Amino acid sequence: MGRLEGKIVIITGSTEGIGEATAHKFAKEGAAGILIVGRNEKRAHEVAEAVNKAGGNAYPCRTDVSKEADVENMVRTAVERWGRLDVLINNAAKTSTHGDVAVADTNLQEWQSAFDVNTFGAMLCCKYAVPAMINSGGGSIVHSSSGIGQVGGDEWPAYACSKAALVRLSEHVAVAYGRQGIRSNAVVIGLIETSAIDQMPPPFRSVMERNHLLGRLGQPDEIANVMAFLASDDASFVTGATIAADCGYLAHHPHMSEVRQLMESL
Repeated sequence: MGRLEGKIVIITGSTEGIGEATAHKFAKEGAAGILIVGRNEKRAHEVAEAVNKAGGNAYPCRTDVSKEADVENMVRTAVERWGRLDVLINNAAKTSTHGDVAVADTNLQEWQSAFDVNTFGAMLCCKYAVPAMINSGGGSIVHSSSGIGQVGGDEWPAYACSKAALVRLSEHVAVAYGRQGIRSNAVVIGLIETSAIDQMPPPFRSVMERNHLLGRLGQPDEIANVMAFLASDDASFVTGATIAADCGYLAHHPHMSEVRQLMESL
């Protein structure tokens, strides 16, 4: 029996990268139903089909988490299809950092777009998932945050602040709904081999690799393993926590002078 046997799961941002890997992991762990969520409807169908071919039970749902009506429909779809909701993985994110520059040089639209998805979108998912989970007897919510949101820095401030706010949201949900059986935790994620890496200049990637303590970037499956633990009853006493899955990135910060030099040269 898998750790998620019988669980009904929504995974936002599951059409690629970490979310897609998490969907496959949850299927292997016995999840009874997995809602594949993303803005790209074609990819949502493709991922759901791949999960189903591997023996899982997935269903696609095109959703823009920054739109409240979409999020309400997303949760309704899961509950109407499977009768309950046990797990929400808040993984949808705006990861493009083009234009995300220092505060005196930025604009409100850049910050708004980051917060609309990374923070407000996650809040909307919680707003509609929490009542469904309470009706199901409780549940687990896991939020994908980032190491860049845990320390001060001069790179990508809008993204960093939106991910920092996500940790506070996770703690709020844990405190507000713990007595109703809902756990909420955040995962601070290091640099992972996904399509977002293609946006990074090679020198920047090299610096980041050196400062992940094992000397490499992470794989989506490695984060999916952490998600599966937190979603499962193995983590039944874990709530309100921020778990670092960042290869020791936050354990030290000696590289920032290198990063600043690179940023200035770009």
